[in-house]
Amino acid sequence: MKTIVRIALAATLAVAPFAASAAGDWTGVYAGAQVGINSANANGLSTEQGLTAGVYGGYDYQLMPFLVVGGNLFWNWNQSKSHTIKGTSSQVDAGTNTYGGDLRAGFPIGSDGAWMPYGKLGYGWAEPTGDLTGGSWSAWRFGGGVAWRMHRNFSLDFQYIHQNLGSGSGDYTNDNFTVGASWHF
Repeated sequence: MKTIVRIALAATLAVAPFAASAAGDWTGVYAGAQVGINSANANGLSTEQGLTAGVYGGYDYQLMPFLVVGGNLFWNWNQSKSHTIKGTSSQVDAGTNTYGGDLRAGFPIGSDGAWMPYGKLGYGWAEPTGDLTGGSWSAWRFGGGVAWRMHRNFSLDFQYIHQNLGSGSGDYTNDNFTVGASWHF
């Protein structure tokens, strides 16, 4: 978690001098890419952190000055890491490729509405990688974040998403902390 906070702070400080007013609304098509940290675990396995990266695209509609609704499609790669099998010294490599869709509701704040805290609810599929290949899981996902509209056509997104895949002995959980860059068309 500390790593993602440091990455987000460094990115914000690096681009702040170049930020232009984002006056206007959030309505329109956007596409972007994100990177960050994935914390993954499964029943009987240790929790491990690895890299995550992905792409997304969507559409937002600003209903009123203080409410934006929209949706997006996404694809993420979560690095395969060695997880220790609890109670043993054995290890298993596990990661996922995930894809699906999310709905989001955001609330622009600030004098020019350039900051937008938001919540997300979606559904996604995961294909296991590493030693757990074969099959796929699906489940609801939820999270939230904040988008900073630095320019009419560009925003940075700081986001957390949780997804618990499967049930019982096959439980597999992904928690992603990411920083994304979006281009607004």
